[in-house]
Amino acid sequence: MWHRNGFSLLEILIALVFIACAFLPIYNAFSVGSQGTASNINENIATNYASDMINFLKDLSYDQIDKCDSSSDLEFKNDEETQAFFNKMNLKSPPTCDEPFVRSVKIHKFDRRSLIEWFTDLWAKRTLVTSYLATVTVTFPKTTGKGNDDVTLFSLILD
Repeated sequence: MWHRNGFSLLEILIALVFIACAFLPIYNAFSVGSQGTASNINENIATNYASDMINFLKDLSYDQIDKCDSSSDLEFKNDEETQAFFNKMNLKSPPTCDEPFVRSVKIHKFDRRSLIEWFTDLWAKRTLVTSYLATVTVTFPKTTGKGNDDVTLFSLILD
């Protein structure tokens, strides 16, 4: 009669393979979750940078922007160009973004109407509200290291 008191080496190795295969998806879930957390942190930081710029732009009046530059659209590709715009108006510029975040600003002027829109407004007794549409985009690298991600906020600058 043969009595077995333990497991053979082969049984232990097979059990270890099954345990390793069971923990592999759990490990992947943790690594993907940590990348998602880092991505969320970057999105929050980018949203704060964009919101700061929107708040600075909302403090401007339509006339201030119009006096500074008479062209229909303004575009600033980085914080240095934005600071130059604010300095041109003798205003305090917003704080700059830290690396690796890059903030760009586009300001689109709405002041032209087609003939049909003019007649429609006249018929409805509406007046044109002159305004600018401000678009602030903050770009940052993805946590996976492949490409960039961005956050974009919009606001109207009214008369």
